[in-house]
Amino acid sequence: MKIAYCDDEPLCLTLFQEKLTAITRTLEVPCTLTTYTSGGQCLYEDMEFDCLFLDVEMPELDGFQVATEYLSRHSKTKIIFLTTHGELAPSSFHYGAYRYLTKPVSDFFLEEAIASIYEEWLKSVITIEHEKGVCRTKLQDIFAIETSERKTIVHLQNETLTTTKSMKEWAEFLEEFPEFFMCNKGILINIKHVSRLENLQVYFDNDRLSLPVAIKKMVQVKRLMKRLGGS
Repeated sequence: MKIAYCDDEPLCLTLFQEKLTAITRTLEVPCTLTTYTSGGQCLYEDMEFDCLFLDVEMPELDGFQVATEYLSRHSKTKIIFLTTHGELAPSSFHYGAYRYLTKPVSDFFLEEAIASIYEEWLKSVITIEHEKGVCRTKLQDIFAIETSERKTIVHLQNETLTTTKSMKEWAEFLEEFPEFFMCNKGILINIKHVSRLENLQVYFDNDRLSLPVAIKKMVQVKRLMKRLGGS
């Protein structure tokens, strides 16, 4: 589960990280934390998270402004506001708040929020069995699946997994999801991660991966890119 916290006070960031580490260890929640010291930095890096904790009172861009812009790009992210001013709580829900916590953050309420988000997160992930163990990931985080030397490879954002599931099984599993398309023999791509189509190759938005497209599938790939959001 990917979590981020944006706060202009370094001490708050440190304390939050300590609390989150303890809570996720207790709840056995797989978690990564990214921290930002300004709303501008958060928006500039433009990473998608499962949950974004935002301090309301920050210079230049406050938490409400950051949330408005961030949710316009990543509408499924849960936003949790933090502030010392409890009277701002009602306003926070006009800006897409999932929760509102007052500082100093109570361990009890933070744990309750993490547990709730984790429960929802589990409903949106799939389990991939691979050569080195088991990986949980969101379906949308799969960039492509291909067969190579009789092995089935799943390409994620920053890693590749050699899976125990065959390409036929993957194709059947993903059949109901229109963003996944068999662009060549043994190559299943997620159209939503395709950044461009050039010289019979699809290039992906992680800037690391490109795969060949069959000539007879070119028109379909172009249509899907236009319809589903590929660049």
